[in-house]
Amino acid sequence: MRLKILFFTICYFFIFIKIGFTQIAVFPFEDFSGNEEVNIKFAEKVASYLVTQGIKVIYPQEVIKELIKLRIKRIGVIDRVVAREIFLKLKAQYILLGSIYELDKEVPSLCVGIRILKAKNCKLVWSKIFSFCGKDYHPILGIKKITYEDILKKCFNNLFAGFKEEKINVMYSSPVLEIENVIFKTKSVKPGNTIEVALKLKFSGPKPEKLMLNVGDDKLVPLLKTGAYYIAFWRADLKEGKYPIILISKWDKNWNTQKKIFIGSYTVDNTPPQIKLEFWGVKKLANMIAFNKYLEIRPKILKKEKITRWKLEILSKKNKIVVMEEQPGDLPSTFFWRGIDNSGKAVPPGVYKLRLSVWDEAGNLKVIEKKMLVVKKLPEIELRAFKIDNKIRIIINVKKHIIPIREMRVEIWDNKGNLIKKLDKKELKKGKVVLDNLPLNLNYEIVAIDVLGNKLFVKDKINPQVLKKKKKEEKKTPKAEEWVHEF
Repeated sequence: MRLKILFFTICYFFIFIKIGFTQIAVFPFEDFSGNEEVNIKFAEKVASYLVTQGIKVIYPQEVIKELIKLRIKRIGVIDRVVAREIFLKLKAQYILLGSIYELDKEVPSLCVGIRILKAKNCKLVWSKIFSFCGKDYHPILGIKKITYEDILKKCFNNLFAGFKEEKINVMYSSPVLEIENVIFKTKSVKPGNTIEVALKLKFSGPKPEKLMLNVGDDKLVPLLKTGAYYIAFWRADLKEGKYPIILISKWDKNWNTQKKIFIGSYTVDNTPPQIKLEFWGVKKLANMIAFNKYLEIRPKILKKEKITRWKLEILSKKNKIVVMEEQPGDLPSTFFWRGIDNSGKAVPPGVYKLRLSVWDEAGNLKVIEKKMLVVKKLPEIELRAFKIDNKIRIIINVKKHIIPIREMRVEIWDNKGNLIKKLDKKELKKGKVVLDNLPLNLNYEIVAIDVLGNKLFVKDKINPQVLKKKKKEEKKTPKAEEWVHEF
């Protein structure tokens, strides 16, 4: 007799579980039609329709009470933890989520989408969308008009056509763990440095007896509970490379279950950032770059990686800081320097040194240095004239310029515009040119342009008014007058 009672009790338990769990929890519908953000009335109608189809439901009003307890803010998206809580506390086998994209009772028109999930594991088992507009309805005789209620009936029949409940005896659901947040103190370190990771976890059911991280090469690190987070520390590997991090959770008591979740990776990096500098508005010389107005610097990262800090310095010949800028974060795509110091004053011409220091996430430092020449001085050409009797002797001296001269010429004309003499770059490169027996009343034109565009241009007369007469000296002939013009 006792055995029979026990048998019927067990059977009743299974029946209770089966009946209790073969029902759908209907969530309030998200409403994107512009009427309201959450549409409970429409969800109630869906629930009532399912009841007419012989499906047991939990109405939205009951679901809302549980969602408030779980502090759910958005009803259209749920995770496995929330799904399992609905499964256990409301004894729902399925969860129905819905979205309204268009709802107009006047036209009428309706566009609705639904998703049905298994509550115990949050897996999608059914998904469908319905869209219909009364303007597209054309009855045979053009007499009958379609109503919103007609569309609603058509909608429900279409959305759930073919859906069948799974009649499954569910006696338990295994514990669920979800990761809410992962924080890396740094994801890139030098070999042997410390890695720190913090995890914020969410549980449904009993918490695991063991929580640890597999940080590569089967090295296991325990997670320690600190406030709202679980924290792990370990020494990075000595070999450069990328190492995966896997969360391992174990339930030994009653469950004998283990779950693994990939949470990210860290990188062991012992190589400085690979960077080169490109320069614009400059002239490249043998071992430096030269400019006159401005310098444009474009840093290029050859191998993509995270830059955490940079510092740009411009130093004088005596290694004194002229300009310095330092900031955290990525490198700017371009730097401009217009030849001014930190106070805003123009720097004197001369040799300077540019130094760019860059740190990556692991703390590796890359320093690039480049010599620069600031050129503001024009090319110099000295023209001297001597009057001997009724003739002119002209001596042209081309002074040494700090950078190469691109173009250079000297032209001498008479008062009628006739070209008397023209000297080009090839002749002037000798440094000194002497012209004898030239007539009086001459004009001249000097043009000299260096490779940076610094330009000397002079056009004038050889004017007797600027001649300097030398005193007579004994035993010195011939008598001569000298005119000097230096540029």
